Amino acid sequence: MRIGSFEEKPSSIRHLCTWISFRDMVHLTEVCLRQPSTGFSVVYGISNNTRNFADNSLLYGWGYQPQDNAELHLPDLLQQGGRLVELQDLPIGGIFTDREYPDKYR
Repeated sequence: MRIGSFEEKPSSIRHLCTWISFRDMVHLTEVCLRQPSTGFSVVYGISNNTRNFADNSLLYGWGYQPQDNAELHLPDLLQQGGRLVELQDLPIGGIFTDREYPDKYR
């Protein structure tokens, strides 16, 4: 599992793409643990986000049905000073890939 932003609620604009809720993380873990041995597979731990960029078709085929969507938190993020940017341009590794992350992608 490549786990995205696992927090109670999104805390940055970047999480509109990468967030996974507690409820969806529990469901994802259950789905993965119930699979017979598949060899090596990569699945992305993200909720049903409108701005999702990952191909989780394999995971959906296993029965993963995420319920939550980071987009519902957009008004709060904007009120806290967040600004929309081209999300496809954000580094997937966030602060671990860009030293200027806090200022550029808040």
